[in-house]
Amino acid sequence: MNRFLISLSFALFAALGNVFFVLGSRKSGPSPNPLTFTAGAMTVSLTLFLTGWLLFGPRGSMEFIRRSGGWMALAGIGMFMTFLGFYLLYSRFGTSYYTLFVMTSMILTTLVLSLWILREGINLYGVLSIVAATVSIAFFGLSKR
Repeated sequence: MNRFLISLSFALFAALGNVFFVLGSRKSGPSPNPLTFTAGAMTVSLTLFLTGWLLFGPRGSMEFIRRSGGWMALAGIGMFMTFLGFYLLYSRFGTSYYTLFVMTSMILTTLVLSLWILREGINLYGVLSIVAATVSIAFFGLSKR
């Protein structure tokens, strides 16, 4: 199976998980404490992760944690921000605002993380996708006027 199809299958799997998260966020509605929904969802997620971790076996995990603990902490902060932001966005504005998240995420991940911080290259198609994302944000803003 070629590399693109494998990456597409991973992306589709993650997208389906996102659909579940968004549906749960939207159907639960606003909470007096916006952390309640996300804490509950993350409890289920952590339970599934720990179950998977045990099934794969913990071999080498302590060395990895020692070596990557700081990066894991940063990623955990990012997950907190992402999931809380998702909940606030969907519970207050609706699922159509996912477009806004996707486009801003695409721009930040590509420009700030990939190009500026990690110094990864980008070709013409990558540049065009950033332009298209920027135009999409503008059109989305116009659609909500």
